[in-house]
Amino acid sequence: MSYSYESRLIKLGKRISKIHPLFRHVLSAIHDLNVQRKAKILRFKVILFKKLFRHSSKLMVNVGGGHWYKRGWKVMDYISEWYSENAIFIDYYYDLTERNKMPFDNNSVDFFYSSHAFEHVSGDDCIHAIGEIYRSLKTGGVLRITVPDLNLIYEMYKNGEDEFFQHYMKTYNATLTQAFMSLFARPCMNEGDEIIRSKFIALNKVDFLNYYTHDLKQRPEIAGYHINWFNSNKWEGILRQAGFTEIYKSTRQGSRFKELRGKDFDSGMPDASLYVEAIK
Repeated sequence: MSYSYESRLIKLGKRISKIHPLFRHVLSAIHDLNVQRKAKILRFKVILFKKLFRHSSKLMVNVGGGHWYKRGWKVMDYISEWYSENAIFIDYYYDLTERNKMPFDNNSVDFFYSSHAFEHVSGDDCIHAIGEIYRSLKTGGVLRITVPDLNLIYEMYKNGEDEFFQHYMKTYNATLTQAFMSLFARPCMNEGDEIIRSKFIALNKVDFLNYYTHDLKQRPEIAGYHINWFNSNKWEGILRQAGFTEIYKSTRQGSRFKELRGKDFDSGMPDASLYVEAIK
């Protein structure tokens, strides 16, 4: 089933479901079956290709890649209750919250890529991981990171842009304020709209975001929650602290390096993401 066909079917389903709600459930069941079919095909492809193609002239690692496969690349991630199906995709088992040494020699990795992983770990865990990435990269090696862009998300909430948050409002059956909180401090999203709004008004942006995230920690039962926030200034500080000096804001599919472009990259939250690259 092609993407265009799926899109047309979903749009048609939404129109028909207004007349006959039962069709929404039928369409949902068809979609779920298609997702399962694609997942089985991907798993088979990963198992087969990893046996056939074991070597690459460059060491390229996706940090927190989960269900991700691209020839020549390795995935570094871990298995948990939340991410129980990651096993066949993982080449290096590593938990970002344990703050151990990454499984790479000094100056051995050509490229690191991470898409929507660091918002799931605390600030201290992030700082440790970036330090390890810097240690592991070769001179001239590259790190590319994508995360939710809290400069953009903050402004959208400030301006009451309901449409921007519609997906999250529907996903979590949430108010606008709850949807906003889910993107950087989900454990706090049910504190109460009035309380959150009062703090939003009283505090400046950085103080507000830090207020809700400073003591959040990843736990197995909420491993997929967003518990951290980032903008370009915050990333620059973290990256410089690790030792990077060439740091720049990028765009979706705008990497300077062909190894970091294509359909396998920058697919998460395309309308609300920040893209940053750093060269050692």
